[in-house]
Amino acid sequence: MAKKINIIDEAGKMISDDQNLLFSKKFYEQNFQKILFIIILLISYIQLRYEYEDHIIAIARLKNERNDVRYTSIEKWGDLTVRNRPEVIKEKVADSDVDLIESDEPVVIIR
Repeated sequence: MAKKINIIDEAGKMISDDQNLLFSKKFYEQNFQKILFIIILLISYIQLRYEYEDHIIAIARLKNERNDVRYTSIEKWGDLTVRNRPEVIKEKVADSDVDLIESDEPVVIIR
């Protein structure tokens, strides 16, 4: 308690002597470790914040790439489905000079 009263008395003396508490050499000498700790915390906070933002940007970019790949695959699947329909294949065979006969019997697998 006495230490607390001494700090208040010293601050009162500095104010009455027209000295600023934050610009006194004694203040910085007494609180150097605390000030250094606060500066280190601020620097680490800023660094972690920038890393977090970089990760968020990377995640958003990957989501966009995933959606592009998804839509491209859906488009390609649609094209393949249209090309491989039996009606389209029959039309291509009919337009060509090949004489193919459609089988009435089921396919038999020989092992």
